[in-house]
Amino acid sequence: MTPEQVHDPAGQTRLLRQAASTDKLALGLLLGAGCPQAIRVQHEGEDRPLIPAIAGLTEAVLAKLRSDAESQPLIEQVESH
Repeated sequence: MTPEQVHDPAGQTRLLRQAASTDKLALGLLLGAGCPQAIRVQHEGEDRPLIPAIAGLTEAVLAKLRSDAESQPLIEQVESH
C-alpha cells in the first residue's frame, strides 16, 4: 500500500475538530440513507438493522396491510400498476 491509500482516522478526526472549532471554516456532513443499516440490534434472536432498508420497510408495510382484509383491494390495485 502506498501512503496515499492509507486511511488516517486520527488525521480525519483532527481536521473535523478544527473545522468544528471555528466559524470561519465550512463544515458539512452528509449522512446517507444507509446509516441506520450500520446500527445492528438483536431482535427475536436475529441480528437486524435498527431501521430496515427501503425494501425491508416496503415488505413490513405490505405485510401489515395484507393482514387487514379491508386493504386487500387497494393493495391489489397498487400492485397491478
